[in-house]
Amino acid sequence: MTIKIRNTKWLNYCLIKKYIRIIYFFSALLLLCNCHHTTEYEGLIREWYGKKIIIPENLKSYKNSINSFNSKKYKIVSFINGSCPSCLSELKQWDSLKIDSNTNRIANSLFFIISTKDEIFLQYYLESNNINFSCFNDYTNTFIKINNIPENRLFQTFLLDSDNKVKLIGNPLYNKKLMEIYLKELSTNN
Repeated sequence: MTIKIRNTKWLNYCLIKKYIRIIYFFSALLLLCNCHHTTEYEGLIREWYGKKIIIPENLKSYKNSINSFNSKKYKIVSFINGSCPSCLSELKQWDSLKIDSNTNRIANSLFFIISTKDEIFLQYYLESNNINFSCFNDYTNTFIKINNIPENRLFQTFLLDSDNKVKLIGNPLYNKKLMEIYLKELSTNN
């Protein structure tokens, strides 16, 4: 009987050791996946830093004009797919930031390029939601084509300098630290 007990203990030891190896394997796999995304994002950030963003002349303005865009030293430009309801809801998120006195100063430096062929809906959406930012409709998708904007929504917002060169890339609505960096850059450069 003592032999069976030893074998059972040995068997339990081997099983625990096997499970620990499996856990290590999946942990390493998860870590590698996360590192892959981090590396991918770092590459994207390096690729975009200093890249000049071209603003097409055929944009339809809903508030302000391209001249107001060009007059800003630093500005935030965000591309929004107008046929995507959750993408359009980002406008409301930006608008809700105006309540906070720290972020109110960025309102005049925000420019949205919205791509939709349904101009009537876009105008209705902007008016019914009291969106008071500078919004431009790019119904021909020229902005996204000539600038080769990333498909990932997290990387369709840019902080541009007076020469329209990218200083920051990433949507600060989804990252508090990034929002702090955007605000700091705007406050020190405007």
